[in-house]
Amino acid sequence: NSQLLLTLGADSYGMMAQSVGGGGGTGGSGDTSSSAGGGKLSLGVSVSVGGHGGTGGHGGAATAHNTGGVVTGGDGSDGVFAQSVGGGGGAGGGGVANANGGTLSVSVGVGGAGGAGGDGGSASAINDSGILTRGTDAVGLFAQSVGGGGGKGGKAGATSGGVNNINRGKSLSDTLAAGFNIGSNVTNPIDAIFKVADVRAELLATTTE
Repeated sequence: NSQLLLTLGADSYGMMAQSVGGGGGTGGSGDTSSSAGGGKLSLGVSVSVGGHGGTGGHGGAATAHNTGGVVTGGDGSDGVFAQSVGGGGGAGGGGVANANGGTLSVSVGVGGAGGAGGDGGSASAINDSGILTRGTDAVGLFAQSVGGGGGKGGKAGATSGGVNNINRGKSLSDTLAAGFNIGSNVTNPIDAIFKVADVRAELLATTTE
């Protein structure tokens, strides 16, 4: 500015130069699921990782140079104001994993990291003439450089569950033994083959009684 600048309203800067970096983008969400059948040995594994938030843009140089006259009359109306602000980092994406397996299930969810904030650039407020402010909180000459804040980390969630295999043969024999008060030992040489010791003799004795 090389002329006369006059403002009368509140929050009305006489002269202002500002550079603001853009905010970083949000990371993408990760969502996975897996399931395994009910075989003798089955495994379900699910891993999900959210994307990282983008880095905020850097603020550029902001320069306000006054060689004329600046007069402000309102509250909060700075005479000469220069500011450079870095952009905020983007939020990280969430990671959600679900796994289901008959024997073993493993799920891992990892939220993405928030992006880094951008750097503030150089800010210069130069006055080679006169500045007059009449309101409260009205700074004559102000220069500021502010870095952007980091982004929020993404949320992580993981759920896993399995189904216990039931030996139907043993379950049936245990039920029969309990119902007839047999108290016989149950053995399982191999899966799906079972033997109840002396079941016939016990059943005959119980029937006779």
